[in-house]
Amino acid sequence: MTEPAIFEEYRIKVGPMIDKYGGRYLTKGNAHQFPEGGHWEPQRVVVIEFPDQHSLAAWHN
Repeated sequence: MTEPAIFEEYRIKVGPMIDKYGGRYLTKGNAHQFPEGGHWEPQRVVVIEFPDQHSLAAWHN
């Protein structure tokens, strides 16, 4: 993330789109932990769950 203002605009808009297709955040921001440790250190991780493949595809398309 290199443009915080653009990311904030995206963050505000994407929530309702995810909700529309039944998605929910499993983790976002810095609320994650990697039990494997050390070899991968991302700055931001988002994991979204959808009720089924059809809902995921509808959201993605």
